[in-house]
Amino acid sequence: MVVPRGGEYILQLSDGTKVHLNADTELKYPVNFSTTKREVYLKGEAYFEVTKNSKKPFIVHTYGSDIKVLGTSFNVKAYSDESLIKTTLVEGKVEVQGGNNSRILIPGHQSIFNKNTNDINIKKINTTIYTAWKDGRMIYNETPLSDILNDLSRWYDFELFYMNKSIKDIPFSCNIEKYDNIEQILFLMKNTKKVDFIVKGNIITVKDFKK
Repeated sequence: MVVPRGGEYILQLSDGTKVHLNADTELKYPVNFSTTKREVYLKGEAYFEVTKNSKKPFIVHTYGSDIKVLGTSFNVKAYSDESLIKTTLVEGKVEVQGGNNSRILIPGHQSIFNKNTNDINIKKINTTIYTAWKDGRMIYNETPLSDILNDLSRWYDFELFYMNKSIKDIPFSCNIEKYDNIEQILFLMKNTKKVDFIVKGNIITVKDFKK
C-alpha cells in the first residue's frame, strides 16, 4: 500500500489490526499472515492498533529498526529522508530493536532510534502531540521550524527552499487543523514575526522576517 504526498489512508489487516497511514507512506504486508508471526514493512508514518495474539507477535520492520508487539496501540515515524525513527507508545508494551540495541517501551514514552549511530534513547512525552495527525490535527510544542515544514510538505505536497539555514532551528508551538489551507498556516507563522514566506506554485521559500 502506497499513500502519496497529500494523502491519507486507513486499512485493516487480515488479523483485524487497524493501521492509519500518513502522507508519503508505504506499507508492505501479506494478504494473510503466517501461522507463527505477523510481519509488516513500513517506510513513512503509521499508527497501529494491533489485535492481541500472544502466540503470534506483530513486528514492524523499518529501515534499521524493528518494533515487536503482542497487542498495543503505537505510532511509528520512519521516513527514509530523516535520520531518526520515533516510536510512540499509547498503550501496551513494545520492544524496539536497532543495531545491537534493544529497549522496552512503556505507555507514555517514546523511543528515538538514530540510524547513523544505532543508539536508542527513551523519553517521556505527551503522546497526543505525536498521534494527533490521525485525528486531523497537527500539534507541535517548541519544535524546530524545519521539522514542522517537513511534515507539512508531505501533507500539502510542496517543495522547500531556505534563504538562511539558521531559520530551520527557530522553535514554534502550534495546534492546527490538518485540512486547513497551507497559506492560512503560513500566515499564522508569519504573524509571530519570526519568519516570512514566499509562495510560488508548489515551491515555498522561507526567509527572515523583515519589518
